[in-house]
Amino acid sequence: GARHRGGLPPTVRVTTWVDGLAARVGHDPRSEYAERFWLPVIGPTSLFLLRRMAARLDARPEGFDQDTAELAAELGVGPSRAANSPLARTLGRLDGFRCARWVDDGRIAFRRHLYPLTASQARRLPASLAAELGTER
Repeated sequence: GARHRGGLPPTVRVTTWVDGLAARVGHDPRSEYAERFWLPVIGPTSLFLLRRMAARLDARPEGFDQDTAELAAELGVGPSRAANSPLARTLGRLDGFRCARWVDDGRIAFRRHLYPLTASQARRLPASLAAELGTER
C-alpha cells in the first residue's frame, strides 16, 4: 500500500475492500469473534477503527471522505497526522494485518469481514483463547 512518510493527508477517501471469500467465511468486525480473537492480535484502537468504518460504510456503501485529524480525535489518539502519529501507526497496523489497505495516497479500503485467524496470528493469543480456537501456543 501507499506509505505516508510525510504524514497522513488531511482527508482520505474511505471505501470497502471488496473480497467475496471474506464476505462468505469471515466475521464482521463488530462480531463477538472479532472482539474475542482479533482484538488481542491487532489491539483495541485498530479494532475500534474497523468497527467505526464498518458502521459508516453500512450507511455510505459508496464510500466517503474522512478528515484524518477528526478521525484521530474521535478515536482518542489525538489529532496529529504525522507519519509516526497514533492514527498513522494504527492504519499501518491494519494494513500489515491485511484488514485495510491503501489503494493510493488518498484512498484507503477497509475489510467489512475479517478472515478467521491464521495459525500464526492465533499464536499471539493468550493460552485460554488459543484453546477456544483449538490451536496451541
